[in-house]
Amino acid sequence: MSELGQLLREARIQRKMSLEELQEITKIRKGYLEAIEEGNYRVLPGSFYVKAFIKSYAEAVGIDPQEALNLFRLSSPEPASDEMNEPTIQPRRRGNFRNIEKWGRLASTILVISFIVLILAIIYYYKISSGGGTNDVNQQTKITDKADASTPSPTPNISATPQPTPTPTPTPPKAELIPAEKQGKYDAFNVTNVDKISVTIKIVGNPSWVEVKSADADGKTKTINSSTLQSGETKTWEFDYAALLRIGASREVELSVNGVPVSFSNDDFVKNFRFNLVSAMGTGTTAP
Repeated sequence: MSELGQLLREARIQRKMSLEELQEITKIRKGYLEAIEEGNYRVLPGSFYVKAFIKSYAEAVGIDPQEALNLFRLSSPEPASDEMNEPTIQPRRRGNFRNIEKWGRLASTILVISFIVLILAIIYYYKISSGGGTNDVNQQTKITDKADASTPSPTPNISATPQPTPTPTPTPPKAELIPAEKQGKYDAFNVTNVDKISVTIKIVGNPSWVEVKSADADGKTKTINSSTLQSGETKTWEFDYAALLRIGASREVELSVNGVPVSFSNDDFVKNFRFNLVSAMGTGTTAP
């Protein structure tokens, strides 16, 4: 087992993650994950995929991806398979290069000529437009000036009726999160005082994998996001009935529902949440 493989495996075990869970998070086959832990990179399809898989593995278990790639470069075998996959670059024919250069010069010349013609056409248009109507404009200006001088300015109406002060719009009630009985692997909350659930996730540390599902009134779920969010990235989703979240690196995430922060401990690596919409009367739209 290589030094990198041992580091990744210990980080995975420390977070109590099986290879099956890691496969679900990273979308990398279990066999490739095992090969990375064992340092057997030859079974992977080329060094590009090796580096991409190592980076995804490191992000999922909370290790700096650049540090993992540096360890890989120190211990990686000769990239024989990549050399076979690299495309052979055929030398460009000299005749084709001359033709391209010739057409490039011609296109540049045409572009410059077209630009000059366009400028001349604009100048001619404005000259024609402004020449014929100069006298009329001057006469109209003189008449308008005389009329303005003879017409007295209207006296402002001091006794005008004051406008009524608009009634301020009432502030909507703030959403309330009420802890509920745990539903399967999900920590459940009931959300009240709102018509829809709005979930916002912000990545404040290293990248974290996030899975988001919605549930309808019949309990059927639908995946609307399953990806690794990068550092500094913020995402918001809205739900009519219920929201189901699974967060990989929870210590890297800030979570809020309808503007209300959700606090949780960061001792476990994977966090599962479910938020159910409840009507203001306490009966309405709770999703099963």
